[in-house]
Amino acid sequence: MLVLCSASGVVDERIAQRLRCRVIVSGANCPYTSREVARILARRGILGVPDVVANAGAVIGDSIEHHQPERFRTGPADEVYRFVAETVADRTADLLRRSSGAPDRVGSALAELLDDVPETVCGLRFAPARV
Repeated sequence: MLVLCSASGVVDERIAQRLRCRVIVSGANCPYTSREVARILARRGILGVPDVVANAGAVIGDSIEHHQPERFRTGPADEVYRFVAETVADRTADLLRRSSGAPDRVGSALAELLDDVPETVCGLRFAPARV
C-alpha cells in the first residue's frame, strides 16, 4: 500500500508503470499528473482510493464547526477526530465494496457514492458523548 501525503502531481506515467503496490490511498490532492495515470494503474490492477474520499477529514471537521459551532468549541477534540476517522473509514469501505475492489470500477463506484447523499449534513450527525 502506498499512502500519498505529498504535493499534488507526484505520480506521473513513468512512476505509475513502476509502482510495486496493490493500493494507493491519496491523502494528497490531485496526486496524478494526468487521467492516463489512473488508467495505467487500473490496467496494472492497482486500486486507487481517490483523494475526495481519503482526505475528506478537513471538510468533515469544517462541517461540524459550521453546523454545530458550540459542540465543536466545547467538545473533546478526540471525539471530533474519532468521528472524522470513522466517517472517512466508512465511506472508504463503502467505495471499496461498491467497486468490488476492482481498480477499473473505482470511478463508477465513486459516482455512485457521491450520488448516495445522506439525508443530514455530516456535521449535524456528530454527536459527542455527554459526560
